[in-house]
Amino acid sequence: MGNFNSLPHDIMFDILSRLPIESVLEYKLVSKPWRNLIRQYPSFSQTNHLDSARKLSFIFDTPDCYEEDLFWFNEVYTYTEYNENLNCFITRSLRMSSSLPNKFCYILGSCNGLICFNASLDRKTKANNQSLLLLSVYEPAYICNPVTREYLVLPKPVGNKVLTGFGYTPSTNEYKVVRIFNSRTEPNFGSVQVYTLGSGVGWRNVKAKMEYDVNGTYSRDQFGVFANGSVHWVSCRGIIVAFHLADEEFLVLRPPPCLPHGNRFPLLFKLLVLGDCICVYFCRYQGSELWVLKKNWNKEFSNLSRFEKPITFTKSGGLLCYNYGDKNVYHYAPEASPSRMLVDFGKNFEFGVPHNNTLVSLKALGEKDAKLLDSFANGYH
Repeated sequence: MGNFNSLPHDIMFDILSRLPIESVLEYKLVSKPWRNLIRQYPSFSQTNHLDSARKLSFIFDTPDCYEEDLFWFNEVYTYTEYNENLNCFITRSLRMSSSLPNKFCYILGSCNGLICFNASLDRKTKANNQSLLLLSVYEPAYICNPVTREYLVLPKPVGNKVLTGFGYTPSTNEYKVVRIFNSRTEPNFGSVQVYTLGSGVGWRNVKAKMEYDVNGTYSRDQFGVFANGSVHWVSCRGIIVAFHLADEEFLVLRPPPCLPHGNRFPLLFKLLVLGDCICVYFCRYQGSELWVLKKNWNKEFSNLSRFEKPITFTKSGGLLCYNYGDKNVYHYAPEASPSRMLVDFGKNFEFGVPHNNTLVSLKALGEKDAKLLDSFANGYH
């Protein structure tokens, strides 16, 4: 340790930045100079580690148990890494939900180690101008970093029938949560609200409006996918809309040839982000297709099972898919073919989202109301 501490700080920082986040956390506990060094470099927590960039890692949730007296599911959030050489996953469990006020959550998205959760928020609405009905609407509710154990309760927004999304603007180091809902005065337009972490202003209205009926053409529970600085949604009629987080403007993307034009086919396709690329997964009974947007739309995989959900591209150009039928993960070869290889997954889970462990701090971003998860509710196992 003495020889290491004698190195210039820039070299020490470069060495520590190449270590797994789990190791960095341990080293912060055993060495005050190392802890102070990590705190001294804000960029250490603002960006992904070099180690994280080399990994294919994910986080997902699954109900752990049902408690009849409390009527809620205790979620176990699982962090896993895929080793392509061994064709297997290495998993670690993360228990976080006992500290979150609302137990009915699902992962909306993950950016640089921060996870945004949608939660069921009850709303009252009038029925026949007489009685009140209680509706469960899923809204952005929490931001959490499972490594630092910080979490933030987002202010409760207003308005129903929402589309949601979560993303990051590197030019300003800003994390933004987006929600879109139908305006009462303009039913054919979607009104936009944005929550910028650390801004201190809460939810704010944005001038830009989505020029499509959120009620009529978008699924209520659809969540946006983030890529290339924008959050994307696809309508039931095959229209792909991108909301650019930096300038907060909308852009309509040209759809791939597989998407229908004008007719509603909400169950036949799904918008995904795989390897930082916008993709469309088009389901067919005779074999599903995966279209990838680079410079142009290209069909890169075909003859996939219609019971499978693409997870990510591998480093060699292959494709990992989760099969809802047998609850297994399969690896497809880079060339478009029906051949696949079973991946050693270890357990049966519902797959979630790509996720890299980082030390991004909510308080460092300016969120003074960020809290810590209970110590017993979080940890790698």
